[in-house]
This record gives sequence, structure tokens and C-alpha cells, in this order.
Amino acid sequence: MREDSCPRCRLAPLLSLALCAAALGIDAAAARQAAPSSDWLAFAPADACLYVEFRDLSRIREQFNRLGIWAALQAVSDRTELSPASRNWQRESRRFLGMSREQAITRLLGRRTALIARDPRRWKQGLVLAELQDVRAVREILTSCGAEPSMRVGDVQVFDLPGRPGLRLAQRGNMLLFGAADDADSLWTATIELMAGRAKPRLLGAAPIAQGLRRVRSAWDGLAVLRWGKHDWAVAAMRFEPTRTEVEIETSAADLPATQTATAHTLVQRLPQDAYAVWSGRIGVDASGNALSDGDDGGLFRGALRLAAQWTGADASGDAALGRFGPEIALGLHGIRVAGTPSYTAPALSLFIETPDATPAVQDFSRLAGIVAALINTQMARAGLDASPLRIERSTLEDGRILHRLPLGDALAQYTHCPFLRDVELVWAAADRCLIVTTSAELARALLAQRATTTSAASSPSTRPAPDADACEWLYVNGAPIADMVQSWLLYVQRVAPHVFRTSWWAEQSRRRARAATPFGVTLRGHADDGEAQAVVLDVEPNAAAAAILRPGDVIVGVEGRPLTTSRPAREVAEAFRDRAADDVFEVEIIREGARRSERVALPVSVDDAAEINPVRAAWPVIVIGRCVASLETATYQREDGGRHLRAIVTWQRATASRPRR
Repeated sequence: MREDSCPRCRLAPLLSLALCAAALGIDAAAARQAAPSSDWLAFAPADACLYVEFRDLSRIREQFNRLGIWAALQAVSDRTELSPASRNWQRESRRFLGMSREQAITRLLGRRTALIARDPRRWKQGLVLAELQDVRAVREILTSCGAEPSMRVGDVQVFDLPGRPGLRLAQRGNMLLFGAADDADSLWTATIELMAGRAKPRLLGAAPIAQGLRRVRSAWDGLAVLRWGKHDWAVAAMRFEPTRTEVEIETSAADLPATQTATAHTLVQRLPQDAYAVWSGRIGVDASGNALSDGDDGGLFRGALRLAAQWTGADASGDAALGRFGPEIALGLHGIRVAGTPSYTAPALSLFIETPDATPAVQDFSRLAGIVAALINTQMARAGLDASPLRIERSTLEDGRILHRLPLGDALAQYTHCPFLRDVELVWAAADRCLIVTTSAELARALLAQRATTTSAASSPSTRPAPDADACEWLYVNGAPIADMVQSWLLYVQRVAPHVFRTSWWAEQSRRRARAATPFGVTLRGHADDGEAQAVVLDVEPNAAAAAILRPGDVIVGVEGRPLTTSRPAREVAEAFRDRAADDVFEVEIIREGARRSERVALPVSVDDAAEINPVRAAWPVIVIGRCVASLETATYQREDGGRHLRAIVTWQRATASRPRR
């Protein structure tokens, strides 16, 4: 599914921004005495897709300094700075305004501030609206940055900044608007006109968004609005307590998965209390308990099960296999100690799937795993890697239950050149009215043994809260253990595979994937003519890169400046194409109608985003912020109109003095 078609992917930036704003907690009692109104939304144009507002950053800083979290947030910000090629006007404004980050909070953003952007993915290129204490404070800012009046729109004065072409300002009373000077998307012009009281379409004028604002409680301390498509939207309201932050999100009904009922959440209670994170929900059912189509929640899993049943001939329609899984499902994240590396805690996942009859469910899942093994074996053979074929292994436990295991690690380690993946495996077994799937045989044994010996929930000690019975989805996360696990994993990877920390290695992997995704598009038959190895072109795919140069009947006798020499010339051409010296061209020597000629096949070049990945930088926020979060709990509810209501509660803890090693 494409990113822009997935409703949960669309909500991800809103939830991230909401939680970031949640990380900027304030004294709620003091703030709510003068809770912000929604009038600033009147300045957001109708085609703005992101609006985020919060207030009293000075109080935020004081509170989070007491918790030690402010320094952690600054550390994350410092480590995630944009590259010089990706600079935006907000980063340059530090130099333009002559203020440090702390001074900007004290003098500019301390009372109330808002962000307006057309594209949530490029929110750093949006506009910033700030409310200062009084007009005198505004004049001091304008004087300090050398602002010169340029034009007036109603009661809004626009200023130029001579010698500082990347930024401009506007003033209305004790408010300042900051924006990029080029106004490439006309956001600046539209916002200025709305601030001046001009009759223009506004984001607040959209009836669904106004309804979403009414659904959240009036006493909010922060607000975020995200809009995508024509009728899709989400509104987030944030409230802060000294050590706790609550976020509520209302979403539209459009383009969301089919209606879900509340979940009993019985499976999640079977996950051990020391699990680092747990999730509970329903898979692939509607409000009546009927299976959804393959395009709805759980569709990928259910579609794969249907395919496996049909492919193996076990179930002609696949309906019987689908009926054996769900509706309830629970997922857990655990830490597993690795033998021989006492300081390393490896991540492991567990999946509990409800089933009325576990024995045939295990058989269904085994068919699916068999297909996965066959696909991996085929891919490994195509890549020319010398790996033992994957096969499902079975072992009998002491209580007579069968443990099924598919060892994926060796194949993954060879294919990705990441030796730390060597221990990855897929393990599954039948349990009481559920199927248990894990990524660790050790974890699977522990979960099965726990189920066999556990007492009732009422008599078992519990450190994890019980899920809300009215929620259709529920998530609980322990921050510190996850942070420690990520750090131990990074240290382990740095020891066994230091090359993955080099940006050049990730760029090479991206290049290799791009090559694999660019087929030569030629069908060849090899033979020898007077002792000369040749590969005859039998067919050329119409849209292949080679179609512009080669045609059926051509005879390839050389590649990349050297003649074909092996007894399998067709395979030699394929291997030469895979290992070619340049990404954008492949040289061949051919015989056409008796004449020899050299040709250069031009190839498309594509590099994916993985070329820019730095795993240390990507893991740093998880480690730093994770140690500030005692727990995160989210619950999702279904509204009668089909929309969703999500509630998230972050409980903060004092940050530790220790920092992750780099």
C-alpha cells in the first residue's frame, strides 16, 4: 500500500507531532485558567494541511528542566539537525535574529505559538505565529533584527529584513508572523490576508474540523489539526499534568478500516508482565464478526492464508482457513538474553492469534511458512548465494506439544550482509484456543510454559494496567526497557558488524537493490560457434532498457569489453549484467547480420531513501526519549459515525544522567 493511501500512515505525523508537543508539558492548572481559544485557527488558510498550536514554552522549559527532560530533547534536536543541503528558513532564522534557541523561547515563543504548513511532511517549511507580551516587546524584536516596513495589508504590517533574504516578518498588534521570503506555495500571502480580516476560505471553516474541535474537551493546552485528501482530517488536543500528558485524537470516518467493535482483550493478558510493549486488537472482522475483504485490516495476513490454502490444495476457496483465525489478536515486544553476550538484549516479538481449533490453525500457518521458505530459497538461488535451503523443523516439547521452527537467520545474514541477523527465526505452536508465533524458540518455550503454569489474573501480581474493555485497540509501552534494549543492540551490532554504521555501506545497499530492480529484459540461448561462446537473443521485453538496442536474432559475443569465455554464455551475460561496473550503462558486443558492433545499453538509475539512513542517528531519539517515558498507553475507540477516537497517556519520569554511547 502506498504511503499516501494508508490512513494510519497519514495519522503518524499528527501523532508524532502531538507526542512531541506532549513532551513540552506545562503546569496544567495554571494554563487552563486562561485556556487558549481556537481563534488562531481563523488565520490558517483552507488549503493548509497542518496546524499545531501550544503555549507557555517558558513554563514548559521550567517543568522539563526539573525532570531533566529538557536536556534530553535538546540532545535529540542537536543530533537530528538537517544537512546543509536541506536547510530551511527556521534553521537560518537563528542566525538572522541573532538569538540562541533558549533566547528565542524566552523572547519570542514563550507565551503562545503556532505552526501553519501546507504539507505535513515538510512542516519545517511552514509559518510560525508568535504572541509576545505586548507591543513594546514586538518593537524590540523588530529593532534587533533591523526590520524595515515594506507594505501594509489592513492592520497587518509586513517587514523586509535587508541583507537577510531568507526570512520576512509581519506584525499585527502583539503578534509576529515568521515565514520564508520566497512564499513558493502562497501560504504567506493567504495567511496575511486572513490576519487582516479579509474574507478568505479558512481551515476552521471546514465543518468536519469544527465538529472535531467540539468533540475534544474545551480545556486543552495544545492543539493540532491534520488534513489530507478532500474529506479526511484529524484533530488532536493535549492536556498536561506535572508528570503526565494526555493526548486525544479525533479522526474522520472517510477511508478508515471498516467498523470495529470493542475487543475483549483476553489474549493480551496472557503476555508476560515483563514484556516491553503489548498491543491488543481485532484482525479482519466487522462489527458482526464477519470476515472483511482483503483490503481491510488484517487483509494481508488473511490473503496470504487464503493463497497458502489454495496453492497447497488444502482448501479450494481458502474460506475454511480464514475462519480459523481471529478475531482477537495480541502482539508483544520482549527482550531476550543471548548466550555468550551477557550485555546484549536481543529484541523478540510474540503474536497470539485467537482460533477455535489450534491444531488445524497450526497446519494453515505451516503452509504459509512453507511458501515463505520457498520464496526465500528462490531469491537466494537467483542471487547466487550459497545457502542451505530453508526447511521447517519440528521438535517435541516435554508436554508433548510440537514446536515448529523456520530458521531464517543464515539466509537473511547472507542476503543483507548483516551477520547480526543470524539468530532470526520464525517459531509457532498451538496453545489453548490460540496460535502462538514468535521470532525466538526460547521465547516460544517460555510463553508455552507460562501458559501451562500461570494462575488466574486476579491472583497474579500485575504491573501493567488492564485494557479498557470499550477500546477496539489498546497499546502499552515501557519506555526505559526499550531504550536499554536498543542501546545494547547498537553496541552489539557495532561489535559484530561495524560496517553497517557507515553511510557508504547503506548507499551501496541501495545501489545493489536498484540494480536488482533493473532487469536486462532479454531471453538468451547460449551456444558455441567455431569455439566462440555466444548468447543468441531470442526475445526482448518491450519496456526493457535493452529494447532500444537489441532485437531478436542478435548474437552477444562480449560484455563489458571482454569476450564471452564460459561454457554457459547466457548465464555469463546475466552475471556480467548483475556485476556491471556502472549503474547507468551496460556494454555489449554483438553480431547483427554478420557485422560486429559494440553497443551501450542505457539503464535507468534509481536510489531509494535507504541510502541516507544512519542507524545510530535513527536510534538516538528512541534511546534518549525512551528513558524519559515511564509508560505510554493508547486506546482507540470507534465512534458511531465510523470515525475514531484515540486517547494516549504519557507518564514521564526523571531522565537519568547517563547517555547512550555513540
